[in-house]
Amino acid sequence: MFDTPLNHFQSVCAGSFFIAPADQNYFLARFSKFTDLGNEFWWQALQAVEKYLKAGLVLNKVSVKSFNHSLDSNIKCNG
Repeated sequence: MFDTPLNHFQSVCAGSFFIAPADQNYFLARFSKFTDLGNEFWWQALQAVEKYLKAGLVLNKVSVKSFNHSLDSNIKCNG
């Protein structure tokens, strides 16, 4: 019952900060593909995927405080 405002806040933030801009990136990627702007297509597509993934993390309440853009520090191997 008391979790509802937090869920609403997370939904609004995910929609405003990640999903809406990702939709714009997706549209620009499709436009770039049809107009033969290869590098722009890949950049916009990458940005869209990244923002959709971040929205998914926010909506699933996954903490990412310990993560950064360095791949080496985020990969944990069991070898």
